[in-house]
Parts: sequence; C-alpha cells; structure tokens
Amino acid sequence: MPRYEPTNHPEDMPGYGAAPGLPAYGAYSAQGNQYQAPTGPAAGPLGAAPSATAAISWGFKATFRNAKLWVLGALLCGAITMAVSAALGAMGANSSSSAGGPGGFISEIVTTLVTTILVLIAMRLALYQIDDPTTGWSHVGKNVKWLQPFAIMVVVQIVVAICISGLVLAFVGAEFFNTLNADATQISDDDLLFMLGRLMGVIFVVALVGFFIQPLYTLMVWFAADGNSIGDSIRMGFAAGKKNYGQLLLLTLLTFLLSLLGIVTLLLGFLVILPAIQLATAYIYRQCAASLQSA
Repeated sequence: MPRYEPTNHPEDMPGYGAAPGLPAYGAYSAQGNQYQAPTGPAAGPLGAAPSATAAISWGFKATFRNAKLWVLGALLCGAITMAVSAALGAMGANSSSSAGGPGGFISEIVTTLVTTILVLIAMRLALYQIDDPTTGWSHVGKNVKWLQPFAIMVVVQIVVAICISGLVLAFVGAEFFNTLNADATQISDDDLLFMLGRLMGVIFVVALVGFFIQPLYTLMVWFAADGNSIGDSIRMGFAAGKKNYGQLLLLTLLTFLLSLLGIVTLLLGFLVILPAIQLATAYIYRQCAASLQSA
C-alpha cells in the first residue's frame, strides 16, 4: 500500500476551525494552567491588539451562523428563568397564607443559582464556539468549570458592594439615612427634594465609577471559566484588563448601547443581542489573554 504523505489541506493544519486571529483551544498548559503562546498558521498574530469592534462583529456573525444553538438557546434560557421565577412566585404566594414556604430570601438565592448555572454553561459554549465552528447542542454542559468562576463572581460582588457602600456613605453621610428613618411628618418638602437630588447624584456617581472600573475585573471570571485557578484568574484578569483597558471600556460601552437596543425592540432583540455579547466577550478575552504574552 502507498504510504500516506502529508498534504497542505487546511483540515490537516493544527488548530483548524479556530476563530481568526485567536489561539486555538488548549493553549493553556496542563501544568498550572499557565497561558502558552500558540504556534502554527492558525494561531494568528499573537501581538495583535484586541479590538472591541472586531469582537462585536464576530459575535453577531457567529450568532447568526449558529442560530440554532445561540438564538434558540437564548430563548430556552429565557423560558427557564421565567418558569423558575413563576414557580417561586407561586410558592411565595401560597406561603403568605400559611407558615413555611421558601420566602423571598430563598427565592432570590434559587433564582441567582439558576441564572449563574446558565451563565457558566453559556461561557463554556462561547469558548467552544471560538475553537470549533461546529459547536452544537452536544457541547452544552460539557467540561464546564463550576467552582472557580462562581468563586470569582462572589469575590467580585463582595468587593464591588463594599466599594459602593463606601462611596454612598462618603457622599451622603449617615445623617441621610437618619433622615429617611425619621417621622414623615417631620420632613419638609424642601428636605425631601434635597434628599432625592442627593440620592440621584450618588446613583450617577456610583454608575460612573462602576463603568470605569469594570474592565479591570471583567476578564477574571473568563480566565476561571477557561480552567485557571482562582488566584491565577484574579491576577491574569487584572493584568489583561489593565493592559487592554481602552478596548475593554469600549466593549462595555457598546454592550450598554446594544442592551438599550434590546429594550427598544420590546426585549425580542435580546434573543440575538445577548448571545452576540457573550460571544464577543469570549472573543476579546482570548485576544487579551494572548496579549499578555507579548508584554
């Protein structure tokens, strides 16, 4: 029999099917999950600067190319979330007339857990989509990292909550809350208007600060979802965010504008916009992760 000789067919190339300009999946070594520079023609330009616009563009293209997964998946996630909320609401209504029941606090926990599970599955799918354009329903729930991303989410939420609380206390002071707890008959209209204006100002400042610091921690959970340890995810996520701050800030702005568009379309646009944003974030994460090696 004749011996098989190597060919120049594209399917014979390492990393075939990976998104253009990004490292193929598996660029993280088994030793400590340290990011390794990809090699070969499919690796793309490692030193290429991450681009928010390119990420958004690729996210929408990938969503439409694989609509049977992403659009239908978004519809399914929405249905699951509404079903869980409706079930918990019914249980809460029943418990109002009798002892026991889950209560509002437990309902919030269950809803948060269900949403977190769906988000982590979607993150893993987005990373698969970058590495393999044939990603489908068989990849759902496959090789999902649960503990590390969840721990990062909790840590980030705690730190952000502490920072926001500090900002609120710094701007409004304790007397603001004392006034709110005072007898309504003792508060004049002028005092009420002053408090509302002050509160609106604090909300604006908090939103502005949150907008500008988000790029510094956005990628931490993505590093964790890609198999890195909690410590490495925090370290590399902050470093990648700091190095690519401008593009990540632009991505935050673009996702906000796209969310407004989804609201304008009576939420139907979210069936495409939410998957596109998820894929775009995964895309720029891979670019930012690769950029750490060019430092």
